[in-house]
Amino acid sequence: MFRKQHNHYSNRLYGTAIQWQQSPNGSTGWANITGANSTTYTTPSLLATTYYRALVNGICDPDPSTVAEVTVNATPTLGGATLLVPEVCEGSNATVN
Repeated sequence: MFRKQHNHYSNRLYGTAIQWQQSPNGSTGWANITGANSTTYTTPSLLATTYYRALVNGICDPDPSTVAEVTVNATPTLGGATLLVPEVCEGSNATVN
């Protein structure tokens, strides 16, 4: 069972070995994330949409979790103008060029 908290995912399967993996498309190219073996995983800053899953190793073969998608949106533009700061938080100012 997974829950999303911003870009933090955790599970409630204790007493098992866990290996987090990432993929660029969510179906192929799964790669182990070095050192990601705990019940929670927080993604680093991302430049592209990335898919994550946990391999839960129990008594039988590893069982992959449901895939979690972390979407990265393109830098917003306004009428052909590009924001000079890629992230703008609510209540803050942005300069456009």
